Amino acid sequence: MTEINNVKIIAVDHGHGNIKTANTVTHTGITEYDSEPALGGNILEYDGKWYKIGEGHKEFISDKSFDKDFYLFTLMAIAREL
Repeated sequence: MTEINNVKIIAVDHGHGNIKTANTVTHTGITEYDSEPALGGNILEYDGKWYKIGEGHKEFISDKSFDKDFYLFTLMAIAREL
């Protein structure tokens, strides 16, 4: 993360196996839960669901802009970087 004129800039690299920021690397695995998972880890709560991120790898997708999971990966990456 870089800050210029009080603006935080967070770069996110959406790789096929890992999501990377300047300070983090997380595997692209994602599992959705209807309630909060008992075991911790990279847990993201979004829109009434819980997502455990970082275990395993997501299958190859040529156009990531149409996949909801990559939006969730972006939210997770921003949260981890902040």
